[in-house]
Amino acid sequence: MEEDKRVEQGLEPQGMTAERAHFMGKWLTRLFWLNILNIVANVLTQEEIINRVPPLYWVGSALNIIFLVGYILVLFRIAPGNAYYRKAGFISGALAVGGFALGTMLAVFLYRGMDIGWMGAASVVILVGELVAAYYEIQGHAQAVRGIDDGLAEKWKKNWRWLISLLVAFVPGIMIMLLSEFLGMLVIMAILIGMIVVSIQRLVYLYKTARSFKQLAGKFREGEADGGA
Repeated sequence: MEEDKRVEQGLEPQGMTAERAHFMGKWLTRLFWLNILNIVANVLTQEEIINRVPPLYWVGSALNIIFLVGYILVLFRIAPGNAYYRKAGFISGALAVGGFALGTMLAVFLYRGMDIGWMGAASVVILVGELVAAYYEIQGHAQAVRGIDDGLAEKWKKNWRWLISLLVAFVPGIMIMLLSEFLGMLVIMAILIGMIVVSIQRLVYLYKTARSFKQLAGKFREGEADGGA
């Protein structure tokens, strides 16, 4: 009876416990900061930055490796009870290994002056893999926060729909560019801005998801304190 009452009060959505809420809040916060680290790594490896300060390339590359390893480990750490996180972790791990192998093969082929026509197909495969990994991660966040903040869960799903819509919009954007370079560039620029907005949304939603679990853990502590009194 007491357990049913706590579920009605939102203290135990989907069988949530105080320990699990604290655990998820802590690890999702780490996932948030890993994403911030990835942004820094991407900035440091931009061509304009490298041309000005070449050593920053190695700093950015090292940070990118730390992000990849940490990102995969965190996904597996929070995977119990959420198959979406596990699938995202497996695919991300496979992409990391595949990316390293692809980079090595490309270096060898270029060194030997061999044909690299296969690079286009390989890049498409990696892009599709990254989209699938993103899908599972987003669905994982939506499932994790469902019952805690249903509005936020729905925002995660909308974020995925916006991402796919923007990627699909690239096709007519390119077609328009063939007819009018100016109009085509405007469409592509609008799509790129939309992609930036969607990426910012993902960071904001991830922060809010972690905060939701921390707030839930706080409710548990308050309930325990009231019960002890």
